[in-house]
Amino acid sequence: MISSGEYSGINPHAHRKGQLILSLHGAVSCEVQNALWLVPPGHAVWIPSDTPHSCRITQNARTCFLFIEPGSAVMPETCCTIAITSLTEHPFLPLDVDMDASLHNVVHVVSC
Repeated sequence: MISSGEYSGINPHAHRKGQLILSLHGAVSCEVQNALWLVPPGHAVWIPSDTPHSCRITQNARTCFLFIEPGSAVMPETCCTIAITSLTEHPFLPLDVDMDASLHNVVHVVSC
């Protein structure tokens, strides 16, 4: 899901699937387990499944939300920031390509 414009998931909530919140432009902040994660452009924050969190996205931001089915990929068990390279960013963007073929190259975990 691609989002542009102000968003505020102020009330803590959780998802059955893990969530990767990618910042393409603007500011994103997420509060998770009494920690504040600031996500600069070109980075993402990983939120494991069933983890209560809240997010704020500024009005000028452009973000992408990727939900990952538990057990479908090896992902960290705790929240962390992830650097997204330009090659791995492209499958997030609305392009006319076979997304299934490119999804296995989506995330390059640099640091957790």
